Amino acid sequence: MRHPGRLLSLSVVCSAARIGTAKGWHERAAQIRASGTPSMVIGSAERWFAPGFLERDPAAGAGALNRLLDIDDESYALCCEALAGFDAREAVAGIAVQTLCVAGELDLATPSALVAELAAAIPGARFAEIAGAAHLPSLERPRDLAELLREQARGDAPGDTPGNVCGAVARKGRGPGSVRTNCGRGVRRGPGRAPGRARRHARGRRDRRDHPGDRRLPGLHHPVRLG
Repeated sequence: MRHPGRLLSLSVVCSAARIGTAKGWHERAAQIRASGTPSMVIGSAERWFAPGFLERDPAAGAGALNRLLDIDDESYALCCEALAGFDAREAVAGIAVQTLCVAGELDLATPSALVAELAAAIPGARFAEIAGAAHLPSLERPRDLAELLREQARGDAPGDTPGNVCGAVARKGRGPGSVRTNCGRGVRRGPGRAPGRARRHARGRRDRRDHPGDRRLPGLHHPVRLG
C-alpha cells in the first residue's frame, strides 16, 4: 500500500485488513510474557490446523509448531502488540494491482468471511476458499494453494474479466482438496505433501525441561506445559 509501484500482483493467504481485537492481542502478549511461547502451542495447533491434520501429517504440523516454540518470547509479545494496533481496512481500497485473497474453509484465526470481506474491499480482487484447510493451507493443501498462486502469477486466473470482483462465490468441489472461487471454477486434487521439517535454530533457545503436567503433540521436540 505504501509502495504500490513495486508490485505486479498481490496474493493474500489467510490474512485480513484487521485481525482479531486489540484486547485479545494485548491479552496474548501478557500470556506470552508470563508463561512463554510454549503456552501458546496447544491453542495455535487448534487454530492453525483442520481437525485430524496433525495425525495425518505429523511432520508438517510439528515443524510449524516447533518453530513457534523457538520464537523469542518478547519478540512474539511485541508482534502481538503491533497487531493490536493494525487496521488497514480503509487503506486497502487503494490497492490497484491484480489481487487474490485465499481463505481456508476451516480457518478460525482469519475466517473465510473475513478474507472475503477483504477481497470485496479491493477493486477487482478475486476470492478463493480451499476446502478442508484451516489457517495454513501451505502445509495442509499445498498443491491447491500452489495452483492458485501459479494462476495468479501468470495472470490467467480462470474466468477473469474486466471488473471481475468478489461477489457470489461458486460452490464447487466441497470435498477435501478442492477450491471454490468467485470465478466459477472448482479445482479438485489430492492432498499434497508439505516440505520436510525446517532446520531448527539453537541460538537463543530456552532450556525447556519436562514437567509432570506437560503434554506432547505428535512430532514436537519439546513437551508443552499446560497451566
